[in-house]
Parts: sequence; C-alpha cells; structure tokens
Amino acid sequence: MARYTNEMRERAVRMVAEVRPEHPHKTAALRHVAGQARRIRELEQENRELRRANEILKRAASFFGAELDRQHKK
Repeated sequence: MARYTNEMRERAVRMVAEVRPEHPHKTAALRHVAGQARRIRELEQENRELRRANEILKRAASFFGAELDRQHKK
C-alpha cells in the first residue's frame, strides 16, 4: 500500500475542491484528480531520469574533454 505524506493528502484535497465546479459528481472529480496525480508522478519520474542522464553526460563530457586536453599537450 502506498504511503502518502500529509502534504500530499492536503494537495489532493485542494485539487479536488478546485475541480469540483467542473465535475459535479464527487467521483468524477476524484477520477480527474487521480488522473492528474498519475500524470504528475510520471512527469516527476521522467524528470528524475533526465536529470540523472544529464549528470552522466556532464561527467562524460568532462572526462573526454580532459582526455583531449592531455592528448593535445603531448
């Protein structure tokens, strides 16, 4: 079972309250927010992966740049 922080719960409650005028049935509002939460979670995961890949690329560029400098100085 997933564990949610109080902040996450409060955010979900606020989101449901915000979309409630557009979705008169509580279930529809909950489904809408659940879809948004899923999308946010996917985007956050993608963001983490991209940051990790970016860090790897930075390190590789630094390594190969230093290697080229060493070769150039010979």
